[in-house]
Amino acid sequence: MIRLALALVSATAFGYYGFMSIRSVRVRYEYRRYGIPHLRVLVGTLQSLGAAGVLIGLVFAPLGVAAAGGLAAMMLL
Repeated sequence: MIRLALALVSATAFGYYGFMSIRSVRVRYEYRRYGIPHLRVLVGTLQSLGAAGVLIGLVFAPLGVAAAGGLAAMMLL
């Protein structure tokens, strides 16, 4: 039960921020302010795919582990 709740919260948060990274004007300015506007679409896409991978991982565990690891690596970088 706790695994399901954590996966849903994580997928929702990363999915939302991934979508906002691609579509939001405010987030576009943030990427420009940090000096990485060229990475905005890539990061947003990877976050959205990671969120989908976490959800699919509820059915197929190896994909969920890979997606969670990818999201963690992206956060560390």
